[in-house]
Amino acid sequence: MITGCFFAITFIPSADFKSILYFDSELMDSKAIVTKVKQTSISINEEKVLEYHYQFTLSDEYYIGTSFSTNSMVHEGDMVIVEYVSNHPDISRISGMNNAPFELWVLVFTLLLPVIGLGFLVTEIKKLNTYTP
Repeated sequence: MITGCFFAITFIPSADFKSILYFDSELMDSKAIVTKVKQTSISINEEKVLEYHYQFTLSDEYYIGTSFSTNSMVHEGDMVIVEYVSNHPDISRISGMNNAPFELWVLVFTLLLPVIGLGFLVTEIKKLNTYTP
């Protein structure tokens, strides 16, 4: 259970909650320029996750964002298409990328471990409570 909690604590902050919360609404597109590409310490299927910083402007308003992907075909200075929430352009991502290193489905597996551990713990406590010498 402790190991499962460790995994959950490690992965929860790195999960892409924005995609499910915001990117099911009406999206708009804009061109952006990649300002920085940084390799993270995270790997998915033995491929390093890269952190992409970008900037774009809408109606003379300047926006910056960060996306994550294992796609190493995008480089600093490249023009990319960003998707943004129509009424919140500050919530954006590079098209085809994520807002966090891990997609939300990764949480299902990481939260499953503590739940299984908790189930074993509850079962053992019940056995101890029903034990009569």
